[in-house]
Amino acid sequence: MILNKPGEEWIDNGTSYSVGRPVCTSCSSEYPGLFGTIEEIRTGADSSSGDEAPDICCTFDLPALSRNVQALERFLTQRRGTPVKAEELPLERIAMKPEMITPLAIPEQDYPKLALYIVDTNWAVDGESGSYEVVFTLHQDALRQFHNDLLEERNSGSIEQWREHSEFAEEETAASYECWLDGCYCENHYKIEVKRRELPLAPGFLRMAANVYRTRRILRDFGQEAARQNEYQALTEAEKKQLLARSDIAEYVMRRLERRVAYWEAYRGAVSDTVRDILRERSAEVPRQCPMNGTEERHDEKSL
Repeated sequence: MILNKPGEEWIDNGTSYSVGRPVCTSCSSEYPGLFGTIEEIRTGADSSSGDEAPDICCTFDLPALSRNVQALERFLTQRRGTPVKAEELPLERIAMKPEMITPLAIPEQDYPKLALYIVDTNWAVDGESGSYEVVFTLHQDALRQFHNDLLEERNSGSIEQWREHSEFAEEETAASYECWLDGCYCENHYKIEVKRRELPLAPGFLRMAANVYRTRRILRDFGQEAARQNEYQALTEAEKKQLLARSDIAEYVMRRLERRVAYWEAYRGAVSDTVRDILRERSAEVPRQCPMNGTEERHDEKSL
């Protein structure tokens, strides 16, 4: 079988390979560390070996940095025993085995997104310039930073001095402020604004963030429960602080929780019940075809 249409997929040992998917060569490849794209997948009798191991045909790029190109040349020269020049390497439609490449995500398509709010500031005073950014995950936090920074600049910066000049000009919106001296913007200006950006969140980051949140919740609950125990109250403040600072508290709680079969059974039961409830709600509205105009009508089953 030959797969060559964008999005066509082959799964090998639980790993998905699809046409158009970016990849990176692994240490099992002759050219480790190169980025490329899957162009075609040949399986079964159409693969070079004629067995179940597919040929994943990829086109690769040379490294963008010259130092990495030189490192690749040195690596291949040492491996082959003869001088190798990067520009002579065949990098188009190379047949690779699954273990030779790692499929990469397309972040903007594959990852959930988080809104970021960036307070972006740049300024120039008498030709000396600078800029900075402060990133927040909550819009209100960004607006507070915007408010504080702009007030500080008005109170102790150059804005009030510039106002005395006839060339002074300013503009503002709900989330931005900009002022300058007309005719010499590059030498004298101040601009601050709140920008919204979307950040694709990789699974590894989500696991890390979830673990941080879970650990904080466990430590909070542990501290509250400990405060109810007489043994804890008998400790000195230094001993209490030392106890609550133990790094293994969250891990200890999770190990005990994982042994509680009833907890996981309750969780799976809740998921199963939710699936049934949502499907039942969905089927409560029955689409019906109107014989007069072909449009769909929906009726609540309870009213039928």
